[in-house]
Amino acid sequence: MRDLAHNLGVVQALIPQVLAATDTSAAIDLFGFDSAMVVINTGAIVSSGNFTAKLQESDTTTSGDFTDVAAATLSARS
Repeated sequence: MRDLAHNLGVVQALIPQVLAATDTSAAIDLFGFDSAMVVINTGAIVSSGNFTAKLQESDTTTSGDFTDVAAATLSARS
């Protein structure tokens, strides 16, 4: 029998918090997974500007190696 609980690996990348500037999470290793689901749970957004989530990928954890995930590979639901 297959169930959802045994087919998910849950990782909290950022804790909900009050943000007034850009914040970046730690890298999440997806080796061995065929896909990923992202749940965005925000705290308050203060100051001027907007809130934009950006997904990036890389084969390393070196900051400069990351590139944006192609929009064509994403499936969004709200």
